[in-house]
Amino acid sequence: MKDNFATRLLLRQKSVTCGLIIICALLVLGIFAPSFAPNNPYAVDLSNKLLNPRGQFPLGTDQLGRCILSRLIFGIRTSLATAFITTVLIMLIGIPFGCLRISTYFPSIFVIVENRSTSFFIRNGITAVFP
Repeated sequence: MKDNFATRLLLRQKSVTCGLIIICALLVLGIFAPSFAPNNPYAVDLSNKLLNPRGQFPLGTDQLGRCILSRLIFGIRTSLATAFITTVLIMLIGIPFGCLRISTYFPSIFVIVENRSTSFFIRNGITAVFP
């Protein structure tokens, strides 16, 4: 395998290495959440509500007696899915926009559409996409 200079340069930086380790750990936790979660995150047990951290519940319990650590571990799945879907959608929008912008086949029409759509999203904020 070829020795890649850019990879070596990036891995020399502690912040990059630390970030990669954290991202990989979150991916593993999210994929194998049922194996790592100490309790069922959806099980309601009112006799265990608002308990302090202890052996069975390492971060304690919430108002319905659910294990907070288990809910955090299962929440990683939602966060990763949201990040993945958002990245794919942005790529599906951004790549064609970038190709049209660079190629300038339709410079006058495209520039007008781009400016108007950008203005719309800036004015209306995130609620334009997610009401």
